[in-house]
Amino acid sequence: MQNIVDFIKKNDNFIITSHVAPDGDNIGSSIAMTKFLVNSGKKAHHFLDDKIPSSLEFITSRVKIHKSEEFEEIKDFDKYTMIVLDCGNKIRVNVKESILNNAFHTICIDHHESNDFFADINYVDDKASSTCELVYDFAKLYDETKIDEVVATALYTGLATDTGHFKFDCTAVSSFYMAADLLKKGAKKQEMIKSVYQSDEYNYKKLEAHLILNNMEKLGDICIMTMPSDILKKYKVELKDTENMVNNTVNINGVEVGLLLKEKEGNIVKGSLRSKERVNVAKIAQCFSGGGHERAAGFTMENTNLDKARVEVLNKIKEFM
Repeated sequence: MQNIVDFIKKNDNFIITSHVAPDGDNIGSSIAMTKFLVNSGKKAHHFLDDKIPSSLEFITSRVKIHKSEEFEEIKDFDKYTMIVLDCGNKIRVNVKESILNNAFHTICIDHHESNDFFADINYVDDKASSTCELVYDFAKLYDETKIDEVVATALYTGLATDTGHFKFDCTAVSSFYMAADLLKKGAKKQEMIKSVYQSDEYNYKKLEAHLILNNMEKLGDICIMTMPSDILKKYKVELKDTENMVNNTVNINGVEVGLLLKEKEGNIVKGSLRSKERVNVAKIAQCFSGGGHERAAGFTMENTNLDKARVEVLNKIKEFM
């Protein structure tokens, strides 16, 4: 990490981004890094092309997030360093490829076991609870006086969401020390809890009930839920707001692996995997060109449908049980 600190101190212009299908750690680490660099006197802009989940808009309102098509009008420098956070490979970087390829230097800070070290400078710790924990370590090493309320809240959000609010086995002693320190630095814990955990739309709860009753099946120690695109339309819920739906599949007594398959237009199926103790679901996701963590992973399948994907992924899960 010291080499990244030294590099950033010697350079001034930065673009920050993360992976497709943004989640709490993605947004939290990116918002925190962008605001921290600005606080430190650097030029820093946050770019991300995918839609932001509604539950995370409370922190994205603090730092402007730009789309790739805005790059030329926003860019106020010739040479820039691209900082990619919480992303394990180049394919999943959520900006136009030319923006990444034209960067003078690239830095990746990540905690995914499947990271392929695609950047010029890589800091990957798959034992860390979250990328937010690594950004926190960076900020403490760089100058912790630049951690303001916005940075602290963003980091707390990523830490809390990636640890399942301190329930997952990636939670360590360091996670609690970090949380305590961020609260001392002004992190808005209750605002985060209200937005992330207590603000589901009524239609979302109706969708959740429908899927549990009609589209979820327990097969021994595996539980599968499917989410057809027409059901999303029926309940007027956007795909970006269904990240936590997969937890319904694994939070059942006797289930070791939970799977959620979500249908998208264009014969695309997105999969989310969760496990409790025995099965490394990142290994399963990698079989479908995805990745993630031992207990939480995801993938995307093209030129398929829900029925075909269900059979294929179920068979692969059984190989790992």
